[in-house]
Amino acid sequence: DGNSCDIDRCPSGTSCEDANGDGKFECSLPCAFKTCGAIGFDGSSCDVESCASGTSCEDANNNGEYTCVTPCEGKTCGQIGHDGSECDVESCEDGQSCEEAYAAGEFVCATPCENKSCGDTGFDGSSCYIEDCGDGQSCEEAYTEGEFVCATPCENKSCGDTGFDGLSCNVQDCGEGLTCADVVIPGEFVCAATCENRDCGEIGLDGSSCDVESCGAGQSCEEAFTEGEFVCATPCENKSCGDTGF
Repeated sequence: DGNSCDIDRCPSGTSCEDANGDGKFECSLPCAFKTCGAIGFDGSSCDVESCASGTSCEDANNNGEYTCVTPCEGKTCGQIGHDGSECDVESCEDGQSCEEAYAAGEFVCATPCENKSCGDTGFDGSSCYIEDCGDGQSCEEAYTEGEFVCATPCENKSCGDTGFDGLSCNVQDCGEGLTCADVVIPGEFVCAATCENRDCGEIGLDGSSCDVESCGAGQSCEEAFTEGEFVCATPCENKSCGDTGF
């Protein structure tokens, strides 16, 4: 009758089909002239690379049905994508994100400061608080709130401030003529004058003898015996007859 014959005498793996839709039957593979996901002549979903750029024909859901998908469609963070690379997919738990935390190109679910050091910028953009500093240091906001650095106990502190270790800071930043010293309570530092809280004749913070009027009645603080060495003295102590008393 002039029509092409549909007779299944084809080799194994092929069948006699009008694959091109032009009325001409020929032995065809199951997915001849099909696109990705179309039903083939054998009734299965076709795995045919007919997808747009950036996608590929994959059984993404492992159910035998092929669709055009992006490399990481149906994948979770760190799984191998359809293109062979590791997937950067936000499928992590709360408080985590998909990051290259340990090696470039290798994605894992990571906390904001995972594998970071003190002061590094975390995956959430904040400064990391991690106690990995050297001896005598701790991870602190020593200079700017929210920005952590490895700091010594009194870093960026002033005399008498409480240090990061909880102790009073001995920092020599006092004004002229003052010294940072624990002159009143041991361990509590203040900016003090050389002879602050000292009595007559005691050694001051600068190593000199103190001229402080702390003597009893009838006495005054004087260099009665040696120049530069003050003692509590009576008016005529170490004087001779007729000398002018203190």
